[in-house]
Amino acid sequence: MCIFNVRLQNHGSKTFKGFHMKAPTSRNFIWWAILMITYMVPCGYGIGQPTPEGQIEYIREQFRVINSRCASVEPLVFRSDTLHATGPMEIKSWRFKGSEIKMQATVHRESGKMITDYYFSNRGLIFAFVQEYLQDEFEQPYVRENRYYFQNEDRMIRWLDEDKKEVDPASERFREKEHDTWSEVQWLSEVFFMYGPKDSPSDTDRLSIGDHHFFGIAIGQKIEDVAGNLEKGLLKSGEGDFEVYYITDHHRARLGYIPAEGDRVLSIVITTPGASTWDGISVGSTFRQLKETLGKIEVHGSEIEGRTSVHQGYFQFLLDAYFYTYEVDETDIPADTKIKAIILRSPA
Repeated sequence: MCIFNVRLQNHGSKTFKGFHMKAPTSRNFIWWAILMITYMVPCGYGIGQPTPEGQIEYIREQFRVINSRCASVEPLVFRSDTLHATGPMEIKSWRFKGSEIKMQATVHRESGKMITDYYFSNRGLIFAFVQEYLQDEFEQPYVRENRYYFQNEDRMIRWLDEDKKEVDPASERFREKEHDTWSEVQWLSEVFFMYGPKDSPSDTDRLSIGDHHFFGIAIGQKIEDVAGNLEKGLLKSGEGDFEVYYITDHHRARLGYIPAEGDRVLSIVITTPGASTWDGISVGSTFRQLKETLGKIEVHGSEIEGRTSVHQGYFQFLLDAYFYTYEVDETDIPADTKIKAIILRSPA
């Protein structure tokens, strides 16, 4: 909960979040209470935003999914005896459909080796698990473990220490660890990119839909920078004719298109069922699958075209359903309703 400064004054009034209010009396108590409740709602987790516990549950579910996928994937491996200050280092990287889903760094130190597993979803870094192999005063081996949960890639929302106790998020120790962990994963990623083995992505890999990119094209990129991958054309629909840039593979099969909205890529419409998000959602997936994957969702229609879709971050999942009101009760949508397009655009 946000902590607001409340300053008591000699004349019996309070300064509260920029409002100057008299102390409650029988006459103004109700208004005072309403204002207090309004400003005491939890900050940073408003309507439509995940709560910390909801985010932790998401991370734990992705942790299981990632480890399941890694079990059937051979990692890329890089080793060095000189790059890390404390000793020899090994980095392993697991990829799924062209995207890194897990990285493991093993560093050998005088006190013993340290193994850190970093987990990534389409939201970026979500979890880091550190194991330090040490010896006690009687030279008996033991392992010290720490768990770090991340939201929005560089923001740590929970730290469970070696005793599985939560470290105070408001403490300087917590913020230092947040910064150090994020800096370390950035450095390891750069090292692996510069010196690690290179794998050339196939068209299958490139069909993975990222949170703001698809087939080598990113939201915000200049059209001229991707002109070689695009085919200008006219899209005819019931709403009219629109200039678009069709995205094609090396067989010239159309995968989707970019609406011509200026000199930059403002949105990407993916229509091929061969592409999928990191979570396995693709064109042709059902509304039931979408809900099971995303959890809590909001469905909205449009008053003129009846376009009905689910929004989450950069993603818009366009459903094969038509509702002519903005607010839509999801129970009115049949579970087997198909996704007919996946649209990427900045959530701005």
